[in-house]
Amino acid sequence: PGEYAHTQRILDTAPIVWTYACGEGAKDRRRMEYYWAPIWRGAQLGITGIGFWSYAGRTIDMWQGPVSYGCDWELVYPGDGTVVPSHRWQGLRIGIEDRMRLELVTEMAKHARVDGDPIRAKELESLRDACIRRVVESGHDEGVAATVRKELRSVLLGE
Repeated sequence: PGEYAHTQRILDTAPIVWTYACGEGAKDRRRMEYYWAPIWRGAQLGITGIGFWSYAGRTIDMWQGPVSYGCDWELVYPGDGTVVPSHRWQGLRIGIEDRMRLELVTEMAKHARVDGDPIRAKELESLRDACIRRVVESGHDEGVAATVRKELRSVLLGE
């Protein structure tokens, strides 16, 4: 896409490209909007990884931070000698698992091609691309993502 021409230039010269996010207001956003959208959009663009800022070693109020307008990007919180995952962390985990399913379908397509089945390889590649497109074009709707997730699982399990 034209708006991502700079990303394409980077992807053309680097085999591994990650995106990173650390914006304010994270705790008040839908997990699809803030955590899944970069994963699905990244899959569409060919970005190979994603990073988020997260730590749990501070002594301030982890919900409000030192000021009420910031410090809300934590994905995990300090517990009693352990780390406590947030709902947002669980959302990010689900998004990463979705991305892994997409990558496994890509691997299936590669194996089909090596095994002399270019038609199956093309079907798998088309399915992967269609799944990504559906989620992105839906505005990262959680219901659409759940449906796509089931379809990918079905393909991966050979159902």
